[in-house]
Amino acid sequence: MLFSEIYCQDRAIGVLQRAYAADRVAGAYIFAGPGGVGKDTTARVFAKLLLCEQPAGDEGSGYFEPCGECDSCRLYESDEKSESHPDFALIYKELSEYTEKGRNKTTPVDLPIDVVREFLIDKASQRPSLSQRRVYVVLEAERLNNSSQNALLKVLEEPPPYCTIILICTSAELLLPTTRSRCQLVSFGPVKAGIITEKLERMGLDSAKSRFFANLSQGSVGLAFAWARLQDEVDLYEIKRRIVDDLATGKYEQSLGIAERLIGHSKAIAAAWAELEEKTSKTDINRRADKTVLRIVMLALSDAMKFGVGIHDNLTNSDQKSCVEALARRFDPEIAAEKAQLCGQAAQWVDASANQKLIFERLLLNLADFGIIQGS
Repeated sequence: MLFSEIYCQDRAIGVLQRAYAADRVAGAYIFAGPGGVGKDTTARVFAKLLLCEQPAGDEGSGYFEPCGECDSCRLYESDEKSESHPDFALIYKELSEYTEKGRNKTTPVDLPIDVVREFLIDKASQRPSLSQRRVYVVLEAERLNNSSQNALLKVLEEPPPYCTIILICTSAELLLPTTRSRCQLVSFGPVKAGIITEKLERMGLDSAKSRFFANLSQGSVGLAFAWARLQDEVDLYEIKRRIVDDLATGKYEQSLGIAERLIGHSKAIAAAWAELEEKTSKTDINRRADKTVLRIVMLALSDAMKFGVGIHDNLTNSDQKSCVEALARRFDPEIAAEKAQLCGQAAQWVDASANQKLIFERLLLNLADFGIIQGS
């Protein structure tokens, strides 16, 4: 992978290129932005460049890429997580099973302090053995609890001159102010839906499904690709059709039954995801599945809101326009917008580990109260 292959992140890549060209690479960075937009990939390419022995590029152009041919690049590319490279470390919560306290335990939801201490803090002072730098990339840094972040403060404030640490998170605000103040922030934005649609079609998905997953992803290439892969295990596109139909035709007294069906859809999605990602914690997978279902509901409401103000084209659920029209007849655009926000609140309850049944039942009853689900 090269910088030139990363889509729609020119501003973020420009920040890194200018720092590299000026030999002013920071000791610690925060890469912040929505999930699946290229933060991880950019971090990996930047790490590869920092470790490269013969970077391709020049000071005149101010643009550099890892050469891909030196010993460092070949080692870096030799396995998926670049674990063969002695000067690179990918830090993620699943490493807990390799710590003294985490052996024989299930994968935790948060990133434990033992992982941070054993795989980053204790090793940061070691000089590089092959390259000119050592690079540490911390995935899902928002999962660092206060103790883990406080333990990191010293190395973030005074990293060795040959050390670069990259914290990857969905929002810098999820980190402590003391952590943020010691890192340079690099912001990432969503990827254009048209680009995601095109990439999905290249994977073999038909145009209708590609457009839907691109819109559903809200700019996240990673999520769109994940949902596309799930199609071999569970028909997510058919699930969304059933959900939209339920919202359009369900009666008030059927609200709890619809909530139960949403839970069933989430469980089917989670089971398929677990088959593809065996090492990911069950809690994480269940949360992803719940939020996928909530996002489908939210976009159906968003379509109804658009339809209500006269926007009848470019709907996420354009293949179910009659359902969208039925929803739009039952409530005005302002209420549709308010109820779409309820899905965002429900997603926060999912992240807070609230009871799944209560989340979906409360959501459907709230929708019914405002006429989104039909009265008797």
